[in-house]
Amino acid sequence: MSTCVRFRFAVIALLSLAALPVFGQTGNPSGGSPGSNSNRNTNTSGNTSSIPRTNPNPPQERQIYFVEGRVLLADGNPPPEPLPIERVCNGNAKREAYTDSKGRFQFQLGANPGILQDATESDFDTFGSSRSTTPGQTQGVSRRELLGCELRAVLPGYQSGTVMIRPEGNFGQLEVGTIVLKPMGNSEGAVISLTSMKAPKDAKHAFEKGQKAANDKKLLEAEKQLQKAVTVYPQFAAAWSMLGAVHSEMNQTEAAYKDYEQAITADAKFVNPYYGLSLLSMKENKWNDVVRYTEEANKLNPYAFPVTLLFNAAANFNLGNLDAAEKSARKFVTMDTEHRRPEVALLLGEILAKKHDYAGAAAQKRSYLAMAPNAPNIEAVKADVKRLEALSQTTPN
Repeated sequence: MSTCVRFRFAVIALLSLAALPVFGQTGNPSGGSPGSNSNRNTNTSGNTSSIPRTNPNPPQERQIYFVEGRVLLADGNPPPEPLPIERVCNGNAKREAYTDSKGRFQFQLGANPGILQDATESDFDTFGSSRSTTPGQTQGVSRRELLGCELRAVLPGYQSGTVMIRPEGNFGQLEVGTIVLKPMGNSEGAVISLTSMKAPKDAKHAFEKGQKAANDKKLLEAEKQLQKAVTVYPQFAAAWSMLGAVHSEMNQTEAAYKDYEQAITADAKFVNPYYGLSLLSMKENKWNDVVRYTEEANKLNPYAFPVTLLFNAAANFNLGNLDAAEKSARKFVTMDTEHRRPEVALLLGEILAKKHDYAGAAAQKRSYLAMAPNAPNIEAVKADVKRLEALSQTTPN
């Protein structure tokens, strides 16, 4: 198998297939061990004492908290589409709820495990999957588990404000206030289509039901509701784009292409369908199309889906456009400040090796080893580093 094909498969395996802003980037769920509910103490002989004693390490009481708040855009308006709300604790995130048509959200914290996401942004499905409480599972959450936790909204291309979760003295009722979303940079394109603001009530209702069904993996129901939304309002770009994601998940590729094209026809400044089209093209090895769609996405809004730079680099590499591939890969590195996509170092290593910069290629692959020490391909990369280091010493400058 050629290096470029091998790399393409690595990218596809690690990239999320989320084509909509509501399926944004998140992390692993936080957790905590349940406290004991025992009120009995033992004496030094091991017998149970009938006299209550003070426990130097009292158990943390677990309870369900009812949380509510609101999300507003920087201009003071609520987002016209439902957005996910995440709880972030110690750097790990769990999706808890979605906003309604007025930007409000409410959920019971500790009543269920929430919607789990992966911190690498690489392995979660197109749609987040709800998980119901299993029999015997401990419900509620302790105050200790909530120390330092905060809530944020998720919308690609926007910087989310955060609100702290403060359970003290609230008797299970938490009014967290308002989360404000501010756009990153001044971009021509947007991840919120203007057509969403003009959609009639029936179309919005069907869109929201379709979104919920998609997140619950009920793809046939999602397809039905989204078809209804675009029938009621044919200019509903967000509904067309989500329908494209649903059809892609159902492996109905031709239908997905048509859906995304309909979304662009409805709103040419809407970034999301270009991202969806780049994903479809990547899966089908249509490298020229990948380059075209990713360039359009980055031209409209470089902050919305930075991973399209990685797509662009991989496509140009497979086309033999090494300078363009290196440029996109290095730009992606500057945006991936948390090193969530260490595979970019592998791609840069391949690009530099093709350009006979073996020392630079080895350095990139050593960087990958440092960022992903437990990767399944670690031994193969180590061997490649040795090969490249040897080449760098025998190849004249």
